[in-house]
Amino acid sequence: MLQTNSPLSNSFRIQSLQKGNGLPSDKDLFRIIWVKEGAGDLYVDMRACATGCDMIYCIRPGQSVRFEPVEETNGYLISFSADFVVMADYDMDIVYHSSLFHPLFPFSVIKGAASFKMEMQESVERMIREFSNTYPGKDEILKGLLKIFLVYLNRQQDASGQQAVNFNQSGLASRFFSQLEKNFTNQKMVSDYARVLSVTPNYLNETVKKASGFPASHHIQQRIILEAKRKAAYVRKSMKEIAYDLGFDDISHFSKYFKKASGISFSDFKKEISHQFSMAAGF
Repeated sequence: MLQTNSPLSNSFRIQSLQKGNGLPSDKDLFRIIWVKEGAGDLYVDMRACATGCDMIYCIRPGQSVRFEPVEETNGYLISFSADFVVMADYDMDIVYHSSLFHPLFPFSVIKGAASFKMEMQESVERMIREFSNTYPGKDEILKGLLKIFLVYLNRQQDASGQQAVNFNQSGLASRFFSQLEKNFTNQKMVSDYARVLSVTPNYLNETVKKASGFPASHHIQQRIILEAKRKAAYVRKSMKEIAYDLGFDDISHFSKYFKKASGISFSDFKKEISHQFSMAAGF
């Protein structure tokens, strides 16, 4: 692992990704995982995604990540906070308003292009050198290098043909997702968000559906279920505790809500997750 005793270590880190090096629990940070060589299984919010050479994964704050290398693996993990980005004297819309980290997608997967590999490697190596030194002004240099790296990622994403979001046409949808992330524990109706966004519930449902393929009501439901699954899998809370955390006063109501939205009962989900973790640990 690269040096992490920098005063920036709470807002920016860069480290090697090697077999035997577990991923730190940086759920409050944006994360970019670049697998240069090797392979393994990457789980983002319990979604499995096989890895391979020169694959890059962009993961939003709050998402749970587990990486299990199955071959000799090397690469990089870059972590940075929202504050670190906002502090930069640059237009960082590439983070918030591109599909690299957009909530319409579970996570972004980019196949590294040979035409950008040299420039990306150079940016990473310069970030490593800056992160490890103690010279003044290192934070400004790191922010600039991070922006360059993100620009290269965005160019490759555009070239890969991955589904993109037309942000000029889905500004309302983007605002909805921003509100949803802040308020899903206490606002569970489309009308709650429509009121804040000054539109009718029907218009909000239709607009979000045009942008994402699903109405706002679906995303509200799925965000609540995702958080319930995260707490069940990684925090290991009981159904009663999770229901309370998510604003449900009636446990039986939460149980029915979970099964209807996920297609599986809460207890069966817990059993599946326990089995997956046991298999991963070799038990």
